[in-house]
Amino acid sequence: MVEKTTLDIQDQEQNLSGSIAFGAGEYYATQTLAQLIGAFQSQYPAVTFDLFTATADTLLEKMEKGLIDIAILQAPVDTTNYDYIHLQKKEIWGILMRKDAPLATRKAIKACELCGLPVILPVRLQVRSEIFNWLSGDIAKMHFVGNCNLLANTAVLVEQNNYYAITIRPPLMNENRFVFRPLQPALSGDILLVWRRDRQQSHTLQKFIDFAKCFLSIE
Repeated sequence: MVEKTTLDIQDQEQNLSGSIAFGAGEYYATQTLAQLIGAFQSQYPAVTFDLFTATADTLLEKMEKGLIDIAILQAPVDTTNYDYIHLQKKEIWGILMRKDAPLATRKAIKACELCGLPVILPVRLQVRSEIFNWLSGDIAKMHFVGNCNLLANTAVLVEQNNYYAITIRPPLMNENRFVFRPLQPALSGDILLVWRRDRQQSHTLQKFIDFAKCFLSIE
């Protein structure tokens, strides 16, 4: 009976199946999530995934409704009802601009260099608060033209209108059309892998969480 139970458990583990719903913003850290999913599927090929892309606030709302199982979110976020893992890599803030923009020759961008230029901000209020702190005494001299929540559309506005977008480092970027320069002084943000603490997890999701803890500890 013991041997049969052991074999049944081993067979269940080897044939793990199901689907996991992921949420992610357009982060550089999505590369880590991609590596994590790939490594997990190499061990459990019958497990599939759904990936939903949105801002952290939208992803949290969907997690509250049970539409997303696990997500990578950019801090600051309210983790009262969540367990999470800190990813080792941080998101770097900087300026996304056209390759022919005057500031493209700089290695890093100071707040004073943006004065009078058309600047796009991120939508999230918590993030904007950090950026305003970075702008500090130069904020009154800024020319804010709008807010965007996802990098793909932000890039279109930057290219068409020669705007300067304060954003995190793009995960993918056409270097023939755009440049990204970090802020000076540097500004960065933590990325968390987050899941609900008070919800019964499926066996497949729990296996993924355990796998992620081991995978990310040796990243």
